[in-house]
Amino acid sequence: ASLAGKVESLSCNFAAGAAPTGSADPFGLRRQALGALRIMIEKQLSIDLEAAVVFALGRLREPLGLKPEAERKITAELCDFIWVRAQSLFEEQGYRVDEIRSVRAGALADLPRAFMRLAAIPAVRKDPQFEPLAAVFKRAANILKQAEQKGEPAPKDGPQRAALREAGEIELLDMIEYVSGEVEEHLAAARFDEGLRSVVSLKPKLDAFFDQVMVMVEDKALKAQRLALLAKLVRLIERIADLSEIQ
Repeated sequence: ASLAGKVESLSCNFAAGAAPTGSADPFGLRRQALGALRIMIEKQLSIDLEAAVVFALGRLREPLGLKPEAERKITAELCDFIWVRAQSLFEEQGYRVDEIRSVRAGALADLPRAFMRLAAIPAVRKDPQFEPLAAVFKRAANILKQAEQKGEPAPKDGPQRAALREAGEIELLDMIEYVSGEVEEHLAAARFDEGLRSVVSLKPKLDAFFDQVMVMVEDKALKAQRLALLAKLVRLIERIADLSEIQ
């Protein structure tokens, strides 16, 4: 009841244009957001906060005459506001800003799970291969982003092993598929540190791939397969954290 009341109060105030500005927070909305987050983490409540905000605003749609565009804007602003409070809460507990940002995607859908994903990062960060993996991950993510900006997004159906040519790319695909099975088991059991260690084991094959393989080749079909391979890698790692945020 307390959690529902806080979400409803936050939604009502944001919808009414009473969001905090600067140091002014007459309705204590920052405190209410922090209170909601503490309840969720302490009680291990896997509630989708964004969905809760959407539901609360939906109840205000008719009384306040909210248009769909305005409702989407308020939802985004309120979810960003709540995330900033979550980030402050995690920083107070000693986590680094880059680590916190790396679990931002999907965090409000299941805050306790996001907190467990976050806790795995400093535990595995001590591995000498971790930060080099983050740098290579960033390289892969940037290649995919640049390809998409050029109108060449990675195919949705993933890479086809028979269409790959170089040993480095075939071995990377095989390793990704093997590690995916390990990661799936670890995530199902909420062993995020073990899942992240499995991901770190990809580093040697990823290095060999970039040493041997040029992704953006003239052959469009081959380029698409290589982009699909990198996309498969990125999707796997992002299930735990967006390592491009690691500094």
